Amino acid sequence: MDSLGNRFEKIAQEAGTATALVIDDVPYTYATLHTDVNKARELLNQAGVQPEQCVAVMFSNGYDFIVFALATFSAGAVLLPLNNSYQPEEIQYYLDHADVKLVCGPRSLSDVSEYVFNHAIPWLDENALSHAQTVSTASPCDKGGMYLYSSGSTGKSKRVFRTQHALLDEYDDMSALLSASANDNVLCTLPLYHSHGFSNGLLMALLSGATCILLTNEFNGRKTLQALADHRITLYPAVPFMYQIMALANFRTPPDLSSLRHCFSAGAPLSPKIVNDFYQKTGKYIGQIYGSSETGVICCNTAPDVNNATTVGFPIPCVELEIRGEDGNLLADDQEGEIWVRSPAMTHQYDGMPEATKENFVGGWFCTGDLGVRNELGISVTGRKKLLINVAGNKVDPLEVESLLNSHALIEESVVVAKPHEVYGEQVVAYVVLLPDRQITTDDLYQFIKGKLVEYKVPKQIVFLQAIPKSPLGKVLRKYL
Repeated sequence: MDSLGNRFEKIAQEAGTATALVIDDVPYTYATLHTDVNKARELLNQAGVQPEQCVAVMFSNGYDFIVFALATFSAGAVLLPLNNSYQPEEIQYYLDHADVKLVCGPRSLSDVSEYVFNHAIPWLDENALSHAQTVSTASPCDKGGMYLYSSGSTGKSKRVFRTQHALLDEYDDMSALLSASANDNVLCTLPLYHSHGFSNGLLMALLSGATCILLTNEFNGRKTLQALADHRITLYPAVPFMYQIMALANFRTPPDLSSLRHCFSAGAPLSPKIVNDFYQKTGKYIGQIYGSSETGVICCNTAPDVNNATTVGFPIPCVELEIRGEDGNLLADDQEGEIWVRSPAMTHQYDGMPEATKENFVGGWFCTGDLGVRNELGISVTGRKKLLINVAGNKVDPLEVESLLNSHALIEESVVVAKPHEVYGEQVVAYVVLLPDRQITTDDLYQFIKGKLVEYKVPKQIVFLQAIPKSPLGKVLRKYL
């Protein structure tokens, strides 16, 4: 049966001396990468890793991460990509919860290595690959896949298992949609431990026989725009804050981005302002990708323009999408409801969480919890079902209140959440970040709001913060507010 490991081996053998990776200007051929993947697989075998057992890969973006991730698929094991900047307690939770049998990562993670040593978990460090002498000759195994943990922005993280076949189904759909080929150059500035960077960046390139250009230093808008031009990039996945930073970069002569067929954004909502600013800077509209850890990519706007740039386009091939009401029945176009999804690329459960599985997976469909509307321009994601605040029976959409607050000239951003109230059940609370060196009082803000919102939508508290807590890709972590 076809699998991600089989597909990579076939592509690598066909591509041979073609360039697979360029990492900070250092090139690697498909032949070199293929050999090193088989060396790493033999190291996994020597460490006792069996098919369907979990391997944690904690290298930062770079060659070691890519090699050991691909070797894990080839061995039929389960890849757990981890952000090594997590606190030791967080990493230890994932290692324990996923029953990790092998850790691949730098020895500089001393607090983590102590935990691994105490639990007798084998460790392959940054020197392991260079010391490897034996190359595995075994055929790729089609078992295993990848563990992802939902971001847990509003609650406890849930573990999702997606098989190699599911990951390959997602790639096949997206590559067909984008007409990806060996002629493409894909720029990756995203963390590879995140599904957007891993699937839409790394796998999109390597399974197409294309070249993946990887920049590993801290994100720099000016250097990224220059790299898009210098490497004649054709496909570029990123997140909103990256496009925002690039839109602010100054050039005497604007970089030539004529080769760029598609630039995509995912991971967080894309504001009209970022769309417009980036277009003014580059002449390119950003296409939004909508997806989840549970499903992979759901929708993709492959033809963004001035009319539809704020939509997420249409479902990708083989993905079914419906907008359903509170009663679970199908809604007509232009009616807002919950987005339900069904596809061969999705998972069908949360590991070890039967109640959450029962709530979110119904009759083969995944109930995303996202609110959306369908029309002739595509799908618009309008909010989160569970983010709605219930004030004495009155529903408040936090995004409506945030939009009003963000329109104030001195406010950089805001987040509105529900807090318990002993009389009304819930109350509206706003967290506000001001622009640098600006000052305003809560009384000033209440005067600004006055007359613009019905009383039950007006925040009962306004809290000023230096920054909003966010994930590495810019997703607001409401659970920390």
